[in-house]
Amino acid sequence: MVCSGIYAGFAAWGNIHRLRVECMLPSELLVVKVYGNKIFPCFARLSRENIELASEVIEVFRSSTGRKRDEILDIVGEFEQGVNYRFIRGLRVLLERRSTFEVRSKLNPVEVRRLVFEEASKVGGIVVDRDTRRKILKEVASKLSASIEEVEEALWADQEGEQVMSAFSDIEPDELLKKYNLSLAQTMLFNATSMNVYVEGPFKNVLREVKYRGLMYFAERVGRGVSLTIDGPASLMKLTEKYGTAMAKILPSIISLDTWSLRANVVRRGTDGKPRVYEFLLTHRDKYLFSIIKEREEFDSSVEEDFYTSFQSLGTEWKIRREPEALVAGSSVLVPDFSLEKGNVKVYVEIVGFWTENYVKRKLEKLGKLKERVILLVNEELACSSFQKYPDVIYYKRRIPLKSLLEMLGRREAEASGRALRVLELKGYKPKGDVVYLNEVAAEYGLSVDAVKENLKVEGYRLLGDVLVSDALLREIEAELERVEGGTRSEAEEVLRRHGVKDFDPVLEFLGFKTVWRGVDPRKARIVRSRSQPSPH
Repeated sequence: MVCSGIYAGFAAWGNIHRLRVECMLPSELLVVKVYGNKIFPCFARLSRENIELASEVIEVFRSSTGRKRDEILDIVGEFEQGVNYRFIRGLRVLLERRSTFEVRSKLNPVEVRRLVFEEASKVGGIVVDRDTRRKILKEVASKLSASIEEVEEALWADQEGEQVMSAFSDIEPDELLKKYNLSLAQTMLFNATSMNVYVEGPFKNVLREVKYRGLMYFAERVGRGVSLTIDGPASLMKLTEKYGTAMAKILPSIISLDTWSLRANVVRRGTDGKPRVYEFLLTHRDKYLFSIIKEREEFDSSVEEDFYTSFQSLGTEWKIRREPEALVAGSSVLVPDFSLEKGNVKVYVEIVGFWTENYVKRKLEKLGKLKERVILLVNEELACSSFQKYPDVIYYKRRIPLKSLLEMLGRREAEASGRALRVLELKGYKPKGDVVYLNEVAAEYGLSVDAVKENLKVEGYRLLGDVLVSDALLREIEAELERVEGGTRSEAEEVLRRHGVKDFDPVLEFLGFKTVWRGVDPRKARIVRSRSQPSPH
């Protein structure tokens, strides 16, 4: 046999292409149906015909230990006749990922090609006849103390098609079909511009998976569940492939729940060749189509794992915990990556992954609504100007600077100690009047209104809303309100205003008065006694 391409092939030394082990199928194997603006993958029915076909393809791999990859693919290719070839190739891809292939050669293929190249370059680099080729192989064999056959066998032994199957992880036909369907759905989600997921039940598992993948999300409580809005890879300017894969990988955590729905906007070229946005919808009623098995490593990234292990190894009194409880900011939900605790001090840590300017803006708005303190750890390469508005930010390159974090934690601890001292001082607070507003007390002691409300207890006073009112004044106000009972709301407000009370409703409610509205005109509203309320006496 005449080899005419030895020299040209040498450029690929050491650059051996290997199949990527991903959850998705190659995009060219995605088969879809389109109805108007709706799009659906052509899922494999769990029919007897499909199960038998899957069983035959599995058997090819099951019985092919010792065969070269190309030989196996040639056999599987025979099943494509008369069948949707994308379906067969999709099954083939999944089964290849369950197979172990290895190089069978006594010699190092890279080293063999290097020596062959050197010998070929001595004759001009292009080999066009059998004798010259054999002479080159003989010279290389002599240098390696091997036979010509061993050199020839090793020459391309590490190329994919020449690798030999050494092991295969078996699978049942129906489970293979379910994995195929799951891969189709994940391939569809790879090109999603956005995705909305509604889940009921243990939604923290889904939130954990979303965070584990580093996705940009916003969570809100809706009815009995949680609604997550996830930005798609199209919203990013770079790393879209990595992000799209991460987005697709959260699907198993969703379909494992009992009640869920998923709605995604997917970009795909229409029949006119122009990109269009279609709606892709799945619900828990479709879960019978999919494999529910979920496998996940403990950490999403080396940054997260390195931070966790490095912080633990410091031996400080701070305790680090992964994925603590969900924090509620209005109707939104945030699950930080870590919590750091020391005594009564608790600080949350969030590592910022993918982002867009709009995402950062919404994220900071949510953080601003939290009562808890959250430290952001932001990669310098991902940093944008919006983060400058947030007070608790630490930037990092490859590794998170623990020294900077410990300094920030020290400040938080000092603040907490100072707060504890001020709270202790608050215990001895003596009101200077019958009406005291908590914002004034908070300013005096350097505490938040919530902290004052939680810790301030004064004998002879009632805490009503954000105001402290003496029992003596409440009795006086009650007596005056009884005299205007049945009158207008304005008359009741004037009574309160005259005694220095500006927050009307908490006091009226405490004393047992309510407002009866007659239309929208406040002048027609009446104040009446809703119950006997002797509390201030």
